[in-house]
Amino acid sequence: MASVCGGTLALLDAGVPLTRPVAGISVGICTEYGADKKISNYKLLTDIIGWEDAYCDMDCKIAGTEKGITGFQLDLKLKGIPFALMTETVEKARVARLHILAEMAKTLPAARTELSKYARASKSSASIPKRSARSSAGRQEHQAPRRGIRLRNQHRRRRHREHLLRVA
Repeated sequence: MASVCGGTLALLDAGVPLTRPVAGISVGICTEYGADKKISNYKLLTDIIGWEDAYCDMDCKIAGTEKGITGFQLDLKLKGIPFALMTETVEKARVARLHILAEMAKTLPAARTELSKYARASKSSASIPKRSARSSAGRQEHQAPRRGIRLRNQHRRRRHREHLLRVA
């Protein structure tokens, strides 16, 4: 999540105007289970460098602005997580994200007034009509990789058969 914060600061430093800065935080959970096989004790840990990813039972990465969440990812090693615990996780991430945004604002409160000579200026933009949005970012997006994998595997099988034919 440090890359989210660093990316925001880099864009601001380059003079790229942003509507709002974005920060990221990760919240991990370490758990203990009781005799009833339910979580009996837990500790939530906030981090931006990834420690919780390797050593905890949950890794919840949340990025966003002071207005709200812009993206998240959840990795669970648990079979499930109680709703109240997830609510506590999101709130802890919100408080941490606001703290990080305040620290970032101390360093660079807004974009530089002039675009850096190293930043590429782009005049192009794209807009997708609302009636076409589903077809450009909906279900089909999930189907394409499967077809790609199947085609790639078919290609490997064909290449393998050709290799066997050449050897024989």
